[in-house]
Amino acid sequence: MNWTDLITNPQAVMGIYKQAPSLDSFIIERLIINAGSVVISGDLAALPSPLPKRWQRSGVSRCSAKITLSGIAKLQLDGVPSIQIDSHNCLIERGAKLSIEQADSCWQGDDGTSFPHRLIVCRSDFINFRIVSQFVAVSLEGYGPSAV
Repeated sequence: MNWTDLITNPQAVMGIYKQAPSLDSFIIERLIINAGSVVISGDLAALPSPLPKRWQRSGVSRCSAKITLSGIAKLQLDGVPSIQIDSHNCLIERGAKLSIEQADSCWQGDDGTSFPHRLIVCRSDFINFRIVSQFVAVSLEGYGPSAV
């Protein structure tokens, strides 16, 4: 089973990527913790191949992902997202290893049906977290180089 089988909207990813993209070097730009939900925003390490035609026309060179977790049952966090700038005022990309897995615990639907939680794990030298949630949704957006 790959991670896209565990999200509520696999077509949002698989409609762009032919195979589930790796989350091994995810560039975390933002981590937002709300009551009952968490949003992880950042860049995937690789673009889809072949690049969608609309992305080719737009000059897309990066793929941004927004991972929305809802129905949070447990959250453990150590560290903070880290953005570093080099001597040329350019962003130094530091990837984190993300994984989306099926957890051992379950939650009960209104009709009494049991559903497995999702476990989202992040490991890096600057931030580590484990989040257990009911739902994981992912949206992707391609973008090009910024004008500096």
